[in-house]
Amino acid sequence: HHYDILLSNPFGIERFGLGKARNAGTTWDWLTNREGMLNYWRAGVLENRELDAIYPVGLRGTDDRSYTFPPNMSEAEKSKIFQDVIETQVRMTKELLPKDQQPIFHFTLYTEMLKKYREGGFNVPADVIIVWTDNNDGEMRALPQKTDKWKHGVYYHLAYFGNTVKQVTHTITPQRVASEFKKIIDAKATEYMLVNVSEVREYVMEARMIADICWNRPDILSSPDAAQRYVKWWSREYFGADAGPDASKSYANYYELINAHDKLWYGADRFQDILDRLGKKFNGKAYESVSRETLAQLKARDQLYRSAMHTTSRVQARIKDQQKRYFFEHVELGLLIDWHPTQAAIKLIEALDTPDLTKSWKLCEEARQPLEQLELEILRAERPPFENWYRKTWIRRETKPSNVHRSYEQLRVFLSSRGTRALTEPKGAARPDLTRFTRMW
Repeated sequence: HHYDILLSNPFGIERFGLGKARNAGTTWDWLTNREGMLNYWRAGVLENRELDAIYPVGLRGTDDRSYTFPPNMSEAEKSKIFQDVIETQVRMTKELLPKDQQPIFHFTLYTEMLKKYREGGFNVPADVIIVWTDNNDGEMRALPQKTDKWKHGVYYHLAYFGNTVKQVTHTITPQRVASEFKKIIDAKATEYMLVNVSEVREYVMEARMIADICWNRPDILSSPDAAQRYVKWWSREYFGADAGPDASKSYANYYELINAHDKLWYGADRFQDILDRLGKKFNGKAYESVSRETLAQLKARDQLYRSAMHTTSRVQARIKDQQKRYFFEHVELGLLIDWHPTQAAIKLIEALDTPDLTKSWKLCEEARQPLEQLELEILRAERPPFENWYRKTWIRRETKPSNVHRSYEQLRVFLSSRGTRALTEPKGAARPDLTRFTRMW
């Protein structure tokens, strides 16, 4: 990963106790702790020098964010530091490795570094691969425009944690992959490829497509409908000739409904908003009705989901047990994660529109049924060895969209308190205690 400079995670200097173990101190500051940071990176090279490795170079902060410079430092001074750091890293690595071992380096133009590189503020050594990035959502920010002294590569996100969080299931479509990798190949950014998948389980289809393109078949993108041809091949390969056409149609339905990272929780976000309005209603506070446009959108998606699930049922009837399991986890579950909260949201709108409070409350209770069904379907996907796969983490916290249990848990709190309480996060959930990891050192 581009963040792990010289194979050393900056996050670990303090939180994993690596600073102490490597005689690097605890201050991530090139100006005041230059020797400590060099010790930190030196240990990363020495610990991994028996491996065939590609060494990231550069300077980032300790939380995969921009490096923090002193206030009021000029851009020219910052560029000079970047130049010094990268040249020092390259030189040190070459000195530490055996003389007959020629290291490979790469420098990633992530966020702030793209602008600095384009401005020509510092000069990267010629033997460092320049790595261009997407926008964390599968669309390339930029690519090289001309041939120069560097070789070029790409860092591409199928999964991501950030503003376009993708940590539950695959949302980058094969169509987007085909379109963007055609640009990548045309720009000759083909020396290096890093794909962020978070967990391979959910992203293997698009990762396989990228692997095919990178390894031996870039010519496949020159043919018409490359993405659709890949989906058809995948469907036949994994689910057989008999089920292949309906499997391919199921993927088309999937990517129509979940064609962006936030479409996976479209229904859950509407559900959350409506539940808040119902809390005001049952507690005598002013509230607004849900727009008819929102209701129409939810109902339209509900109908699309019903049609999609009808197609998936035809696939399930024609495939073997192992194929059924994979098809459920890779296609159906993603659809269900949004469909059931969509159904529940429609029920809550009916409750909000009903003047009679008793009838309205009963409709709220009825909204529990599709959410309970989703909990069972999640459990089905948490088969061995994936027990507790969708448990809470600092990323999948209670109120975050990537918590697939969110709507169910919100409704439980609502029903148990008659709308007086809302789901909240435990104290410290966003920053777990990592001191236990220091015992390794």
